[in-house]
Amino acid sequence: MSQYSEVLDRICNDWLNRPDLRAEAARAVKSAIRAVEHHRFWFNETATALTTSAGQTFVVPPTNMLSFDRLEITENSADYELVQRPFFEVREIRASRPAGKPSLFTYYADQFELAVIPDSVYSLPLYYLKQLPALSADTDTNAWTTFGENLIAHSAARDMFAGVLRVAPQDIAYHAQAAAAGRTELFTANATRTRQRLRATRL
Repeated sequence: MSQYSEVLDRICNDWLNRPDLRAEAARAVKSAIRAVEHHRFWFNETATALTTSAGQTFVVPPTNMLSFDRLEITENSADYELVQRPFFEVREIRASRPAGKPSLFTYYADQFELAVIPDSVYSLPLYYLKQLPALSADTDTNAWTTFGENLIAHSAARDMFAGVLRVAPQDIAYHAQAAAAGRTELFTANATRTRQRLRATRL
């Protein structure tokens, strides 16, 4: 597990030989993360529970949500899926302001719009892909510095060589190839982990 400072050292000291470009390398690392963070990995899947308010037509998603898989509602200790419908349909259902237990939702303007309007407080389990905490302090670590270090570090170095230092094409190509190898490494690990969820039952 590498710390953020170790990733920056690898880029600035080992490859660029330019410790004075640490701020630029930090921006390149964050850009490399943004390029892949919307993909599904075992480490960015998560769940939480949102809470409705009586009379309020919507609930706000977590600030770290990149995309969502499923929204449910809890009643009598059981969870039921809320059905996603088009925005116009939810609006039509709510036109007369009906109240009760929601069964439908739409995602609009970065919030979950519900139908019917909640008549009470309900728990809404949400399964989603999360954005990992941003790297800032030298000692920070996350899954990108642990499982995706080669992809992120080489992608950042490639961008630094191409956009900041503007070096020979072969130096850029080396890190482009190494970033591709890091991407394959990470996506292979991800495929292995996610396949383990669906093991065949031997009879």
